[in-house]
Order: sequence, then C-alpha cells, then structure tokens
Amino acid sequence: ALASSGVFPMVSARSPNVQVKALLELKDLANAKLESGDAEEAAEQYTVALLRLKEVAEEVQAAESQTLKALLLANRAQAHLKLQHWELALADCEACLKIQPDNAKALHRQSLAQHGLAEDERRRSHGEVLKQALFCKNAGNKLLTDRQFEAAIRKYSEGLEWIEDLDQIGRDTWIALRANRCQARLKCGLWSEALEDAEAILLKEPGHPKARYRRAKVLLELGRRQEAADALQQLDPSNEDVAELLRLVAAPAAPVPAAPAAEVPEVTELVHGHSRHGRHSRHGVQRSEEDAEAKRLLKEAEAAMETRKDFRLALKFADGASVELERLRAQDRREKARQLAQQLLAVHVLQVRCHLALKDFSAARELAQRALKLHRYEEERLEREFHMAAALRSCAAVVETMQAVVEASDALSSDIETVQATLRRLEKVDFTAPLRAALLVRRATLSSDGE
Repeated sequence: ALASSGVFPMVSARSPNVQVKALLELKDLANAKLESGDAEEAAEQYTVALLRLKEVAEEVQAAESQTLKALLLANRAQAHLKLQHWELALADCEACLKIQPDNAKALHRQSLAQHGLAEDERRRSHGEVLKQALFCKNAGNKLLTDRQFEAAIRKYSEGLEWIEDLDQIGRDTWIALRANRCQARLKCGLWSEALEDAEAILLKEPGHPKARYRRAKVLLELGRRQEAADALQQLDPSNEDVAELLRLVAAPAAPVPAAPAAEVPEVTELVHGHSRHGRHSRHGVQRSEEDAEAKRLLKEAEAAMETRKDFRLALKFADGASVELERLRAQDRREKARQLAQQLLAVHVLQVRCHLALKDFSAARELAQRALKLHRYEEERLEREFHMAAALRSCAAVVETMQAVVEASDALSSDIETVQATLRRLEKVDFTAPLRAALLVRRATLSSDGE
C-alpha cells in the first residue's frame, strides 16, 4: 500500500544497495519537508523510513543499517525539537547515542530537549504559583470590598509570598498585589506601610498612576504637604480624585485650639469620652522636649474630635502621634517606658472612638485588638525589663472597654442571644452608641427572621 501510494518505492526485491538508496531518498524527502518548515510532515516521513529500515534490516549490512538508523533518529529528533515535543526528541537522541555515543548532532539536540523539558517544568511551576497568587489577589479584593481591611492585607501579603521568587512572568501580578495591599493599608491608616508599598511599585513601574496617587495621599496624611504636592504634579489634574487631593493639599491646615503645655489627656479620661481641658491633671506627665510633638498631636486629635467633631482629622493627628510615640518607644528608656505605653494606649482609644463615630466597625475592632495586645505586651515587658510590677493597672478601664468593642463587633454577625448579651454589656461602656445602634438593627433583623 505504501509503495502504491508513492510514499516510497518498492524495494524489497532489490539489492541491498538499492534498498539503502531508497531509504536515503526517503530521508532526503523528510529533510526537504523539515527545511521548508513542515516539521510535522518531516517527523512522519522519518518514522516511515525507520519502519522500512526495520523491515529490510536483514538484507542490509548490519553496520550500514545501524548508521542509517542513527542518522534517521537524529534527524527526527530535530523535527520533534521544532515541534517542541521535548520528550520525543530526547528519546530519539538517546536511541541515536546508544548506536553512536559521540554523535555531535544527537548530543547537541539532547541538550536542547533537556533544556526544553526543564523550561516546560518551570512554566508549569510558575503557572501554579501565579494561580495561587491570583487566588490570593481575588480573595483580598473581596475582603477589601467587604471593608475587612486587615484581613485583605494578610491575603495580599500571602499572594506576594507566593510570587516573590518569580521573574518577569509574575511582574504584573506582583504589582497588582502590592497596589491593592497599599489601598488596604490606607484604609487601615497604616500610612508608613502604605507608603512602602507605593514606593516599591514605583521602583518597578515609575509611571504607575494608582501608586503615584496613593503615595501622594499617604504623604498628605503624614503631614508632608510639599512632598504630596510635588507627587501630584505628575498626575492628571482633570481626574476627580486627583483634583480633590490637590484641593486638600492647597487648603491651609485647620487651626486647632492651643493645649496647655503641661497637660496630656489621661487614658481613662479618653475612655469615658472627656478630658479636663485647662487644668493640670494630678496624674499628668510633665512636658519634655523629646515627647512634645507626640503630646501636641494627641491634644490636637482630641480637640478635633471633641470640639469640631471632625473624626477624620482626629484620626490623622492620632496616627501622627502613634508614629512619634513608636519612635520614642524604640529608645527603650526606663524613665519613659510606662508613660509612653500609656500614651500609646490613649492614642489607640482615641482611634477606636473615631472609627466607631465613623461607623467603621471593622477598623475599630482591629485597633481595639491592637490596644489589647499592646497592653499585655507592655505590662509584661515593664515587669520583665524594668521590674515595674502591674505598671499599667490604671488602664483596667481601657482593657475592659476595648474587649467590649471587640466582642460587640463580633456580635454583629452572631445569633440573637449573643447580641442581647452584648447590648447589656455595652450599656456600661461610653462612646459605643454607633455599635449599640448597629446591634439593635441586628437584633431586629434576627427577630424578624425568627418570626
């Protein structure tokens, strides 16, 4: 059938030399197909020649048969390489090298096939890594939409861990993860961390518009107005968000009532929603040059919250105070340790109050948890490192209030019994009216569902 179809001539009745000549003609036909770019047809032709060689092997001298077989195998390996059939190419090269261990073409093509296989494996591995990173990105996006900002940050960070070792293939996903984590950190008021993400993106992609905008926004939140203004010059002023940020940068800072130099609001006063302006607290800490800025920011935050009811402005001042106090804490000095811990707790209480007023219960919960962790850590550290037993016992009201905020936030997704118990507990807790209102709505919804 093959003979009549013209695939190759009838050679079984011919002399060995004629048979070899016919096989070589088949090889030349396959070579021509390979040179013309038809690697698939060439591979089929080499296969036909190898099958025919097997049929007439007994009629051809052994050495000549093996030489021809090695040649056909090496050439078919080249066709498989063109088709990126790495395993088939490798098998042909290995079969050729068993006949001619020093065959230069087979050795070279074996190396190419091995490299192709390794590259395929790398791509498969990268594909799985990208799949996991994209899963984390999508999960983080949902959490961000649901205003679960810290959970979104964790999910974006997980995605970045998957993708950190990838090369250019994962670049776009890496940028997307960091850009989204930057946004989540902005929502949490984590200004320094958000700035880190924005600047990391701009190192890889200087023209990234969202990273530029968010960097400018963070700089403004940190009070670095001139840097924010410079960053905004690189953005399109016709964009609504950019135009609004430009307006905020250009607007003069709102005046804040001056605070008495020697006074700092007590943590317990902030818990109860008031402080004693204008008089020196018996337990107040005397002003010192090194923590004057933190005290000023805390007083301005309190004034913005209490006097003007501007909770967003209060959060900005509180975040600035937190950064300054953390810097001072890093100095680890005994004479300031207790005071700084109390002041940081005061900042967290104020931040929780602001988020509750803004009905951002997720952010309030996260900060309340942060305050509880800070209290536990600092009390243990003060006793361990400075031998101050129960140094923060005066902050018991803070602990109780922050625990109530966490439990109440969790109750927003709980059953009616938990909601009822939480509402009773919140009756004794100041500044939680927004939470109580949300819990009352939750109770009404659950009651209606029960009916």
